Formats: sequence, C-alpha cells, structure tokens
Amino acid sequence: MMKRIHINARFNQAPVPRARQSATVQANTIPLGIKKAVQELLKRDGIKGRRHMSFSLEVIITEVTEIHATPDHDSTNE
Repeated sequence: MMKRIHINARFNQAPVPRARQSATVQANTIPLGIKKAVQELLKRDGIKGRRHMSFSLEVIITEVTEIHATPDHDSTNE
C-alpha cells in the first residue's frame, strides 16, 4: 500500500523567508518517503548549497487507497 508522506521542515540556518518549507511525496515505505521528501527540500532555492547543522521535521503519514470507478447508478429505470 502506497503511503503519502507530508513533511513540514524548519531550517535554522536558512534565510527567514525560506526557513519553513514543506513537501509531499508518495512511497512504499515510511523511511523511503521521508528520505525522498528531505532530498526534495534540500534542492530548493535558499536551502541548497548551505551546510545545515540542524533542522526540525514534522511528518504526517497517510495511506493512499485505490478508488475504483463504478458506473453511475441510473435511477430512472427503476
């Protein structure tokens, strides 16, 4: 089952307008999803190229379920 991982990050050494960032990814496992989201954040302007000694993360995990389309129910034929 795929999981949707949303990360809110606060980078202490980044300029104030860029200090708070968020990213959402889908992955099979939680550790892989967190890794992908953090890698995405580290590529953004104001964040990349800096040495981050620490940053804080808030991680929100939800499961993605498949929704199967069903034909519309025609109530006029009843």
